[in-house]
Amino acid sequence: TRMIAALLQLDFAGAWALNPFMLFFLPFALLWGVLEAVRYAKGKPPLLFKRFSIALWAAWFLSALIFGVWRNFA
Repeated sequence: TRMIAALLQLDFAGAWALNPFMLFFLPFALLWGVLEAVRYAKGKPPLLFKRFSIALWAAWFLSALIFGVWRNFA
């Protein structure tokens, strides 16, 4: 939440200092949300259940876990 508050104040350096992992992946998450909304509007099934998306979410979760452990020990 502090990173989002820093972004709302256009403090990109402060947001990066607070949480670089989420700042890097936030645009991708927003893009994913837009793509899902467009697919929903067209009546198509969500991308969430496609094979590649499961691999992407697993990679994101694993990298978030590694970053969280690293950040707490560093």
